[in-house]
Amino acid sequence: MLRILAFLLLFPAAQAGAATVVAMTLEQMSERADTIFLGRVAGTRADWNAERTRIYTHVTFEVDRYLKGGGGSRVETVRLLGGRVGPYLAMVPGSPRFETGEEVLLFCAGGGARILTVLGMSLGKFTITSDTSGERIVNRDISGLMLASHRTDAREPGDPVTRYRLSEVESRIREAVR
Repeated sequence: MLRILAFLLLFPAAQAGAATVVAMTLEQMSERADTIFLGRVAGTRADWNAERTRIYTHVTFEVDRYLKGGGGSRVETVRLLGGRVGPYLAMVPGSPRFETGEEVLLFCAGGGARILTVLGMSLGKFTITSDTSGERIVNRDISGLMLASHRTDAREPGDPVTRYRLSEVESRIREAVR
């Protein structure tokens, strides 16, 4: 196991490549997600699994509101594969990155008895900001992903960062989950 981790540490992130996920529209993501919420990153914590063969990062969110699912809790925790524990670093291309205080719209798989994960890796994470006019917008950075269509041909994203009005995105999600 230590040899594998040492091997991974020898290669910088730029050489790590990209992950491939199935391309999904906002409506498809809304249908497939078990939980969709808007919230703020409260903190992150990385730990080994019980067998000490994988590192997982747990990201805790203060939930503002749910657009789908959710048990009414004001706190959610999402688990991501990868992270840093002491000198060990496990990087997963295409995995979303989170900063404490960051406001996000998140599409999640799992819930109930299952641990939440981000649907479609970074495809399921939108960062919420305001533009110069004060309008709330969402940005999605999918630069670490290769998108595959349902015809199974992979293609690189043309524009790695996509922007949308938050109000329009919320409206489309509500329409899709009716």
